[in-house]
Amino acid sequence: MRVSILSTACLALFQAGARALPAASPAEASTATTTTGVLSTSTPAVYNLSAPAVPEFPIHSSCNVTLRRQIERALDEMVELAAHARDHILRWGGDSPFVQKYFGVNGTSTEIGTAGPLGWYARVAGGDRRGMVFRCDDPDKNCATQDGWAGHWRGTNATQETVLCPPSFAAGRRRHLDSVCGLGHTVRGSPLNTFWAVDLLHRVLHVPRISEGVVDHFADGYDEVLELAKTDPEKAARDSEALQLFALEVYAFEVAAPGYMMSNGSSNNPDNEDEDEDDPIRAELITVSLLDEPAYTALSYTWGDPNAPRRRILLNGQPFKIQPNLHSALTHLRQCGIGTKTQTAPPVPHSCPGLDDDSDPALASDLRRKPLWIGAVCINQDDILERNGQVLLMGELYRNGGVVSWLGADSQQVRGLGVVRELVPLWDRSKNEAGRQVVKERAKNPSLGPSPRTMPPTPALLRGQLPMFLKATRHLWLDKDAVAGLVSVFQSDYWRRIWVVQEMMLARARSHAYMCGGEFATDGTLYGLSECIGSLFGSSVGNPLRDGIANGTVDDMDMDTWLRVRMGVYGELQVFRSLFYAGGGIAAPGWMFILYISGTRASTDPRDAVYGLLHLIEDDDDTNPIIPDYRRPVREVYIDWALRTIRQRRDLEVLRYAGRGLPPNRSKKYGNPGKTDLNLPSWVPDLYNYKADRKVDWSLHLSCSDPTHCWEGKGSVSPAISVTPEGFLVTPARRRATIATVRQAPRLRDQEPDWFGWHMVQFCFDYLASRRGQEYPTDGMPPLQALVRLVLGKLICTLRRAEADPATGKEVHRLAFGFIWWMMRTFQSISIDERLCKVETGNLDEDNTDPLKVAASNFGLGWDETFPSTYSAALFPNADVATLMGWGSLPEAVLDVTGLDGSINEYVLSWCDGAWLFVTEDGHVGRATGNVQSGDEVYEVGHCYHSLLVFRRSGDGSAEPGPKSVVLMASCEVVGLKDGLPSDEKLDGTGKEELLIR
Repeated sequence: MRVSILSTACLALFQAGARALPAASPAEASTATTTTGVLSTSTPAVYNLSAPAVPEFPIHSSCNVTLRRQIERALDEMVELAAHARDHILRWGGDSPFVQKYFGVNGTSTEIGTAGPLGWYARVAGGDRRGMVFRCDDPDKNCATQDGWAGHWRGTNATQETVLCPPSFAAGRRRHLDSVCGLGHTVRGSPLNTFWAVDLLHRVLHVPRISEGVVDHFADGYDEVLELAKTDPEKAARDSEALQLFALEVYAFEVAAPGYMMSNGSSNNPDNEDEDEDDPIRAELITVSLLDEPAYTALSYTWGDPNAPRRRILLNGQPFKIQPNLHSALTHLRQCGIGTKTQTAPPVPHSCPGLDDDSDPALASDLRRKPLWIGAVCINQDDILERNGQVLLMGELYRNGGVVSWLGADSQQVRGLGVVRELVPLWDRSKNEAGRQVVKERAKNPSLGPSPRTMPPTPALLRGQLPMFLKATRHLWLDKDAVAGLVSVFQSDYWRRIWVVQEMMLARARSHAYMCGGEFATDGTLYGLSECIGSLFGSSVGNPLRDGIANGTVDDMDMDTWLRVRMGVYGELQVFRSLFYAGGGIAAPGWMFILYISGTRASTDPRDAVYGLLHLIEDDDDTNPIIPDYRRPVREVYIDWALRTIRQRRDLEVLRYAGRGLPPNRSKKYGNPGKTDLNLPSWVPDLYNYKADRKVDWSLHLSCSDPTHCWEGKGSVSPAISVTPEGFLVTPARRRATIATVRQAPRLRDQEPDWFGWHMVQFCFDYLASRRGQEYPTDGMPPLQALVRLVLGKLICTLRRAEADPATGKEVHRLAFGFIWWMMRTFQSISIDERLCKVETGNLDEDNTDPLKVAASNFGLGWDETFPSTYSAALFPNADVATLMGWGSLPEAVLDVTGLDGSINEYVLSWCDGAWLFVTEDGHVGRATGNVQSGDEVYEVGHCYHSLLVFRRSGDGSAEPGPKSVVLMASCEVVGLKDGLPSDEKLDGTGKEELLIR
């Protein structure tokens, strides 16, 4: 089979035609050489003509050798930047479009013209530095007390001194001028302090010796600077941000990437000429045979908005339109010298710090010497037959070549990937130190067992090393921009694309790079990050970092940061970790893997939910494989997949994720918001519309390293099912209950947390009132215990058997009462509103209006010395919490569970977010995953091990011969009916019947 390979031409070949304006001469730039001495900050009281000028910027002795070298290089670059800005104004004056843009129309204000900016740059580039000092200590304690500060001018404490705080020197925090335009940075979208030169220019403009007290802050941000130039040129000419932006943009346009304007991140010029005319990407398309084992690099990326204007490249000398995101990728790949080898010339080396600074020089060399394979260019997307054939080759293409995953050029993401590369080495160091401590402890105490060669990163293991790691990374967690960048990397549209999954998994780890702008990371780096984030942010309950933040013993991170990383990074990295296992052969994806992945991935064509993962699936039926065919109806493709899943697993677990009642995706994050009617039977999961993080056991390996996703092979025989010609499923089942009342909790995003939690509290109050004086229908438990088991069942199941036993385990009581206390506090918050103070209080006196006591009474709990006995009667009979827990009253119990407040709150809000809570006619309580209503029936279906299913009769309800015709609405859990135990595959007993699931 032959495929087409794209070879992009080298950047150096095109620079000859680009416009370039004069830059600062080497001699002028050399004036920035710094001194190693320390000068006094005092200045002569009398003007002395014979006093020599100080040409160097003094650096304080508090800066060690390493810091001094960084500052010296940064000051040299600041002088180079200022000198170039000065020379640009001298050469072009008010005719410069950049002068007009930043300092006013025609470059002239009413009083000073261009002389003001020219003077400030001249002072920075060659003025007297007498009395100015850069320090690395913290004399004013601002570095220690002001979160996220990277430095500051000392103001009235020492007007000529500047302090640089530790975050300024953090790896990846500041860039040098040789990376301008090469890392996805833009003047408009990137922080001004991205580059050392600009950051120090900002700082010296505070110093009176440079600014004379005239330069000030009048505008905040790029847009305000441009508006200031239009409305008040006099202020614009002495505005600190305008001076920084002007210097950076003229340097970028004339030196870093001639003709490339950084203001909006696209290639154009000040005169708004065609942005692709001056420096188009040139490429040649060649055809090779995979049998010859050609060397190439496959580009993995997302297409982006299909309606966005296309960008032009020259393909074999002819214009060819591509998506903007692909154009951006090619631009940055070219700047890094990747894929620039042509048929007649080797690649020309390029500077790309994110790649060149990596510890794997072989990867950089490998990427630069190979041409590119890009699906959008090398496959005719308008030819369905060609698409069908090329899809069959995808597995081989990504398995045999190198892969670059393009995440985008957003400046925030570029910053975020830099944070990743800084975090992982620090994490590895802390983990290794924790392992060494364990080895030492076990060497001292042999009774602890032999010392393992490697130690898994558990909270218990890391608790001792947590302070060291947090201290080393404090500057990142307290830097809101760094945290936002980290989150943005994993909220990129790239991760949402279904095709990316097989591209990531098939890529060989040693030849796979992730790219944001010019910043790079490897598979190993992301795996290390997944380990770090999973250990520190994974568990809400018992997490040492979260607990430390909550109780005030950790001040290196706030709760807002913890939650942002937990919600924005943790989930995606868990998926990445699963893919890493599968790609490395540790776990073998079965057909259920498609259900797992499609829950958090999007596609343009619904068939791609199956076709996009075919090369990863281990299929037992080699004689009848699925052949990609985009002419085939979606209904047929999905039914085919569902039946293969059932046959492979020998169970009906796939039904847990189907149902007409499941809510459609409403988030644009997945690319296909709303609901598209695919005409599916209700028993077939909708892989396209329904999106959720599904906890699916997808691996076929019995010894999978990630037990969350491992199939245990429970099905000993295949289910006794049949499928009608219309695609309806016939299966045996047993009816267990009929739903009587339903209460749907709203989505958390639509309500305040207290009002959201009120729905849960009201459901519990109503249920307890309806069961007052009665036991639960199953097991004779108190109704309140049933509610606790419904909500906290998964948490309690994770406890050790002794801890989960109310007779011996303390933790089960802390969790149970923690949940009750959460409901009491929610009730209290709502009851502050006088309109709700008239909530029914049962048999309480009218003057007893304390909301907490009202709630306690509704739960059947006493407040003082009666609490232990009422707790036992209402929740766990025969449990002596006075002896076991030391709870002599309800307030004493509250003190014991206070540390769980945040964890319980997060867990419960997540558990009931958009859930359907119901009570059956015989008094059971349950929770459904989709829209159910009164009269729906709860069934136990053979070979569906972990859930019950809710069905609704279809048709007119009249008796028909044969199986009962029903529609699957949702799966559910009902306390006391199943509780996660395997059902009898043969469904022996009463109530067995045949269902025809339409």
